[in-house]
Amino acid sequence: MTHTIMRNFLNVINETHISYGNKLSKQSANYLDYAMSGEKCKNCQHFIAPNRCEIVEGSISPTGWCKYFEED
Repeated sequence: MTHTIMRNFLNVINETHISYGNKLSKQSANYLDYAMSGEKCKNCQHFIAPNRCEIVEGSISPTGWCKYFEED
């Protein structure tokens, strides 16, 4: 339950941040070029094929991960 509440809270922050046209740095998002616990960018609702994200700036790996992962 706490995990869900925290994710929802982070989503509100993200949506507010993104609505102003800002993306987070890879460092701020704890971005990694490899999957974490089976979660991959390509399976995230924020992923934009082939290598972009709605939230994280710059080029990202489809098999990467960040703390804002949301299952698609």
